[in-house]
Formats: sequence, C-alpha cells, structure tokens
Amino acid sequence: MKMIMLLMMAAEPSVAAPDVQLLDFTASYCQPCQQMLPILQRMEHDKFPVRRIDITEEHELASKFSVDRVPTLVLLVEGKEVKRFVGLTDEAELRNEMNRAARKLSDARAESALSETEHKKGVESPAVEPGPKEPRTADASMTESPRRSVRDIFDRLLGNDAKRSPFEFPSMRAQSPEDAALPLAGLKAAEAATVRVRVKGKSTIDGNLLQDVGTGTIIHSATGQALILTCAHVFLNIAIDNAVVEVEVFEDGKGIRYPAKLVDGDHNADLAILQVQTAKILPSVRLTQLAPKTVKGQALVSFGCNDGADPTRLDTKLVDINRYDGPSNLVCSKDPKSGRSGGGLFNSSGELIGVCSCADRKQLEGLYMAHEAILGLVS
Repeated sequence: MKMIMLLMMAAEPSVAAPDVQLLDFTASYCQPCQQMLPILQRMEHDKFPVRRIDITEEHELASKFSVDRVPTLVLLVEGKEVKRFVGLTDEAELRNEMNRAARKLSDARAESALSETEHKKGVESPAVEPGPKEPRTADASMTESPRRSVRDIFDRLLGNDAKRSPFEFPSMRAQSPEDAALPLAGLKAAEAATVRVRVKGKSTIDGNLLQDVGTGTIIHSATGQALILTCAHVFLNIAIDNAVVEVEVFEDGKGIRYPAKLVDGDHNADLAILQVQTAKILPSVRLTQLAPKTVKGQALVSFGCNDGADPTRLDTKLVDINRYDGPSNLVCSKDPKSGRSGGGLFNSSGELIGVCSCADRKQLEGLYMAHEAILGLVS
C-alpha cells in the first residue's frame, strides 16, 4: 500500500504541547544559563520546540521534574521524560537527540498505523502502476469533447504519437518525524508553502539534456524532512535515477534550495511527491481527509512560478467540476502560464483543493487535479 498517508497520519499535531519538546529549566541569576540562551534561541528559530521555565517563578514544575540545579534541560516525548542534560550542553547533541526522538516516535506511529490498516484490510494493497511518459509539446486543448478523459488531455498535451518510454516512480517507505507546520493561517500559509521545482537530467529517448521548471506545495514538514506535492509531467522522459531535482523554498523573499528526491507519483493523474531533507520545519499546508466543498463560480486562488519566476498569486473562479472522465478534476477560469504546473489551488480559507496540470490557451482555462485525485496518490 502507499506509505505517504501513513506518514501524514502519524504527523497529526497535538492540540496542547508538541509531542517532542525540550524543557529549559533556567534562572536569571544563572551565568551558564545565559551561555545556553543563544543556543536555544537558534534552535527555536529553526522550529525546535523549546519551552523556557524560570525555576524562581514555576516552583511546582521544577519540583515535579526534580530539578535542583540549573541549567537543566529535559527532553519529553508525549509528555514523558526520555533524557535530561545538566549543565552546559553542546548544541549538536541537543539537535541530534530531538531529531532522534522525533524519528523514533513517528516510526512507531507509522508502524502502528500500518498494522492497524493491514489488520482491517487483511492483505496489503498492490502498488499502483504508473502510465507511460511522453515528450513535451504545446498546451492542451480541453474543449473538443465534453466527456473526454483526463488521459486524453494528457495525450494531447504531451504528444500521443511520439515515442514513449517507461515512466516509473519509486515507492516510498514511511519514515515520518513529528509534523509541526508553522502557525500560519489561510492563504498566507498557502503562499508560504509554495515552492519552485527544477528538474534536469538525460533524456531516456536520445540521451540529450532535458530540464524543466514547475511549482509545488509543501504538504508535510517536520524536523528532518518535508514532502512536496507537484505535477508529474515535469519528469517526463528524464532518467530519474540520475536526474538533478531541486526544490526552492522562499523565506523573507529569499530562495533556499534543497536537493529533492522523487518518492511517488501517478502519471495518469499528473501528480508526484518529492521529499527533501531539512534541518528545520518548513511552512506547510495540511491535506484534509474530506474534500472541501466546491461549487461552480466559486472564487479560488492558485500560486505558481510564471516561466520559472518567483511564485505569484493567480485569482480565478471554478468553471466546471469533473468535466473529463478519469481522475477527479477541476476547470478554472484564466489559463495558467508555463511554470505554474504543480502549483496548489486553494479556496478562500487556504484549504488545498487541487494541483495545476495544464492550460487551454484558446478557452483561457486551466485544468487542475482535484482533492480526490490527490488523496488517491497519498492513500
């Protein structure tokens, strides 16, 4: 079965304290505590959950954890102490221990979720076989027949008469640390979670260099890794094993590049999942289990990289729902420019409802894979 949903299931946030947290027992008069302060501030800046506790003000809590000297740092997992550090402590050691605790907890959760799911289903579901990939051509026309399939659209978009080569996505093994998305709300979170995707590699057809640029949305982030949802066609005819894939995250207007790995995808639905290794938690949006309500005429927003530029907002409206047979799809007003493929489509609340796939230049419309198609990939 697909493991990505288990990863995200294991990453449900706590409504109270983070499940992996570092308690910093300190005091204003303690000189070593002041020496530790810059270290802990850097960790907090990198989104490590740290709670500072002044023992002169919170006597009961200090007594509960039997703290009799400062600085004392207590590592909690699900509210239980797993390790403590007394005195000056190396920053790398603190970071490594927190990351290790998060991975151990999430591995246990993923294993538990997998066991429960397999118990209910009896047998493991077979892996989805992706369809073939084809060379890139011009944008698709989406209006010749009211009941054409999504596959027909992709064939026209990607060139159905060209030589085809296998397009195989690797499968992903769950290894999910604790999810802790940044506390951003609505469309601000959606914009912050939008990334630029670059792909470069040898053609599987003639060996020439191919490169493409698209957009993606971070749908899961934790200390150690992040998952990015994007489109599949940016990988067409590129030898995946030797390809260079980059995800560029934007923070305060500056782009930070991360090497990325293609971990799963569905060519027929034009969706793919990338994974990056990170030292901190990145802004992300949550993929809900229930599809948000959509109605024709609804105002929507997408974010994408016009011709590979920095992400920008595109205000659009929902024109049609499931116009084409195949994976669930949405048709919206305004044709997205090249480079916006893979970008997220959001409602006014910032809920992810689709992923940009292709454009109809004649009708000035855009085709987006809908929420149900996304869940079909990650579940």
